[in-house]
Amino acid sequence: MRTRSRRLTSFRAWHIRLLLLVVMLFELAVFPLASAKNSEMTSSGSSDELLSKAETEGTVRVIVGLQALGPPGPASRRQTSMQLAGAIDQAQDRLLDTLDDPEASASARKFDTIPFVALKADAATIRELRADPQVISLQEDVKVYPSLADSIPLVRADAAWNEGYTGQGQAVAILDTGVDYAHPFLAAKLISEACYSNFYGDGVSLCPGLPTETSTGAGLNCDMSISSCSHGTHVAGIAMGNGVNSGVAKGSGLISIQVFTKYYGAYNCDPNPSPCLIAWTSDIFLGLQRVLTLHEAGMPIAAVNMSLGGGNYSDYCDASQSAVKAVIDLLRAHGIATVVAAGNHDPARSAEFWGTISFPACVSAAIGVGASDDADVIQDFSNMSAMVDLLAPGLGIISSVPGNGWEAKSGTSMATPHVAGVFAVLKSKNPDATVDELEQLLKSTGPLLSKTQNAVTITKPRIDVAAALDQIPDLLYVDVSTDHPGLFVRDADLITLTATFSGGSAIDEASPPAISIGDAVSGALMTRQSNLVWTYIWNVPPGHDHEELVSIEAVDTRGSPVTTTTGQTSFIIDNVSPVAPSSVVITPQSGTVVANTLNSTNTYLTASAAIGAGQAAGGRAELLVVDSVMASDANILAGDTSVAFSTSDGTPLASELQSLIPAGGAVSVRLYDAAGNSSDSVAGNPALTVDYGLPVISVHSTVTVEAASAAGAIAAYTAPNASDTVDGTTTTACLPVSGSLFALGSTIVTCSKTDAAGNPAVPATFTVHVHDTTAPVIAAHGTTVAEAFSVAGAVVTYTPPASTDAVDGTIAAACLPASGSLFPLGNTTVTCSRTDPSGNSSLPRNFIVEVELNPLVHPSGTLVKLANDPTVWYLDGGQGHGFATETEFLSQGFAWNLIVIITPEEMDLYPVGSNIRIHSGTLIKESDHPLVYLVDGDTVHPFPSADIFLNLGYSWAAIRTTIAGETDWYTAGSLMAPSVTHYTSTKVKILDSAAVFLLQQAGDVMQRRWVASEGVYLSQGWQWPEIITISPNEMNGYAPGVNLFYQDGTLIQGAGDPTVYVMESQLKRPFPSAERFVQMGYQWSNIILIPADECQAIAPGTTV
Repeated sequence: MRTRSRRLTSFRAWHIRLLLLVVMLFELAVFPLASAKNSEMTSSGSSDELLSKAETEGTVRVIVGLQALGPPGPASRRQTSMQLAGAIDQAQDRLLDTLDDPEASASARKFDTIPFVALKADAATIRELRADPQVISLQEDVKVYPSLADSIPLVRADAAWNEGYTGQGQAVAILDTGVDYAHPFLAAKLISEACYSNFYGDGVSLCPGLPTETSTGAGLNCDMSISSCSHGTHVAGIAMGNGVNSGVAKGSGLISIQVFTKYYGAYNCDPNPSPCLIAWTSDIFLGLQRVLTLHEAGMPIAAVNMSLGGGNYSDYCDASQSAVKAVIDLLRAHGIATVVAAGNHDPARSAEFWGTISFPACVSAAIGVGASDDADVIQDFSNMSAMVDLLAPGLGIISSVPGNGWEAKSGTSMATPHVAGVFAVLKSKNPDATVDELEQLLKSTGPLLSKTQNAVTITKPRIDVAAALDQIPDLLYVDVSTDHPGLFVRDADLITLTATFSGGSAIDEASPPAISIGDAVSGALMTRQSNLVWTYIWNVPPGHDHEELVSIEAVDTRGSPVTTTTGQTSFIIDNVSPVAPSSVVITPQSGTVVANTLNSTNTYLTASAAIGAGQAAGGRAELLVVDSVMASDANILAGDTSVAFSTSDGTPLASELQSLIPAGGAVSVRLYDAAGNSSDSVAGNPALTVDYGLPVISVHSTVTVEAASAAGAIAAYTAPNASDTVDGTTTTACLPVSGSLFALGSTIVTCSKTDAAGNPAVPATFTVHVHDTTAPVIAAHGTTVAEAFSVAGAVVTYTPPASTDAVDGTIAAACLPASGSLFPLGNTTVTCSRTDPSGNSSLPRNFIVEVELNPLVHPSGTLVKLANDPTVWYLDGGQGHGFATETEFLSQGFAWNLIVIITPEEMDLYPVGSNIRIHSGTLIKESDHPLVYLVDGDTVHPFPSADIFLNLGYSWAAIRTTIAGETDWYTAGSLMAPSVTHYTSTKVKILDSAAVFLLQQAGDVMQRRWVASEGVYLSQGWQWPEIITISPNEMNGYAPGVNLFYQDGTLIQGAGDPTVYVMESQLKRPFPSAERFVQMGYQWSNIILIPADECQAIAPGTTV
């Protein structure tokens, strides 16, 4: 009865398998250089051809084979896999270090699993490599191209599915143009992906900008703008697609490895169109090496599919393609089939290609696949040769393409994934089957198809999945489990063994499974629980004291016997009790032992017991108080000379561990061996007194103190007491301590207490609150006196009074009106206050700002000049604005007799303001030129003719004559033209109406402002001829604006009222006396007499 394990799962078994495979690799034949007579390179070329190509083209891509180890034999077999990998790396580095051409070394790429190096070599490097004794082979790194749902029933994959074999538990690696694994046909299939592209850097990489070659997205299909980029997705669908019409191994997983590079130009692509996809041998090798890595990591891989190829070989290419041969051999040794397309050609050239096969199908270890159709006719486009191993459907195969699409394609590329999928289906029935075994099954069970060409007939088998599957015997597995923990048992133990069967068909109930357990049980029948679950109850007999092996015999309904038994396959019967421990030591041995009842896993009592080396190995020890188990040491090793005890949470503390011990009671230790046999218990120290009580801290109320400064305040408090059942009432320790400086706000004080036994009290807290309730105090402030040069008052700056606060210090108070405000004439009360950050507000503090008008100040609107200076100034807002010429003066409507003569001291009171220009709307002409202009701000508009002047309503009498050249100071504007609108500052009225309006621009709107009276009109200095009569329609086109009143500086007197007033800011300011009127330089003749009611309607201002 065989009881071998189904798989080698231990590290040692895995290590041996890897070692043997790597050793096998280095026992391959040492290939001679291609220049030897017994070497033939049909497509890849001899080393002479490589040399010639390098001399012609400058460089050639080559793969160099190296002698990495000594002669095969016992010494090399003893080397570890790590040593072999190191030998490969050293050989590769040794070669690259000796090359004369640094560019060749820089272009090199080393392979991990075989002693080969790929690089670009010029003619000198080729000669150097041929002469190097460590170089054992030299081959060209050739390029290959992609080789282009009724086939499933034909190959009878559906019949295999019906038996439950779909490729489940297996994976197929697709080395191609990448796969759209988001396609519904391939959904949830991907288990790994990688991309190897543009090895030499002279093409366009198809790896999508990823950080590593195996990152997420590495195996996606390339850009569909290149026609061949649907190829990999189509191939994957045939091999494993799962849908309405599934692929061959619909239950298998997908490994997508993209190995192509994008190239342009006829030099690279011919005979294919540009751009094209090319896979170099070096990139293909990296993809195969990735498959090996995944397999060694534990991934079950049935086959590698390579629907690609290049060149035509009439014989095996093992010698010329030794690098690829080596890795395909290694894959085969690992149980992974390398399935390769035989290649396609123009059907019209079948005779020319008859008897050939493409690379890498020409490698003898590969499974070369040709194409047939649904009628089992070998296709004319398919390469056929004695080197073709199997045939599969390859005509009009409908499968997935990127973008959730479907497409029919033909070629050996479509035949190849049928075969790769078959390997996955067959291995889902027998995962341990070798590639040789499965290949032979497919060759011996499929129908034979023949084709004759050039008088030569070639016959090859077409795959038949169901027929091959029937030849694989069912593998019946059984897993044994028990309800008994561990390997060791004792006399009279009742143990239930459960056998669970899998892998085959149902158990033949006419022949129940029989179990044997060494010489204790022989062929006992088991009890059925279900068809695949059987049990046996074993009463361990006395008189046995050794290991007993478990074996089960059973057959399924097909007659297949149990091939593999796993699980509990042996027991050790042990009936000898261990010797009791020699002593038990408890620390401390007297006094008080403490325990933390808040965390019952830790105490301050420790216990240990001395034992003999090897005593109770694999067993456990228990610490008891009276008969209660308090703790255990669950893992006694063979070399232990003492046992220790873990706390209830299982945390070890070296050789002696703390353990929870209840109050009182004798402490003892008992040993158990691995079988559960126990020793007598050995008592330790006498019973100990235990103090479990925790001190309790009293509650403390909040302590509140007033802040003394910004740092806070010193706070003194009395610490709370702690009461303890053993120690009585004691004082606690608190932090921060009483008398500390406490910051403003609330501070938590934490008080603690540990009793004499070490039991800590639950910490108690209370709050010390430092608050600020004292308001700031504002200092007194005297009256501030300021002089005004305008009736509007004066801007007064003052220093706010200081405010002092115990916490926040001294800062300026906040006052209203603020310093820098405009204060009116007279006395203004300023109120100052302050609120500190704690919200305490001061009492308000007031002081007076007194503003007095300078006695020499004239009201705004007054015209002044010095006695000996012709310049006239217009006073406005405390500034003096000069007139550049007489025209400017007269255009404002001023009369010479309005000018007041003042002293230089008075003039110094008024800062110089901007000059006054000619009033907008004024008609002017220069003294030496007849052209008339209308002034509009800084622009003058000339009248092109007298007709236009008169048609616009202007009067010749309104024209003012200026000095020669005065219009040069203005910007020339557009010519005046007939218009329904007039410029700003034009005075207008409607015929038969006495109302006069001033046109004035307000933003984008021209407004009409009503002139309140004749006096107002004259006060502006305007002349009656300046008024223009316009139509009612034009007047209505102007929006109403603010009414116009007296100009500043106008002297007025109401009819019947002796008081004279001067206008300023629309207020009438009275003169206190005739003497004051004359003293300020005014003339009686300049007074405008207005109606009494009009005078009374004007608001009064302060006395001049």
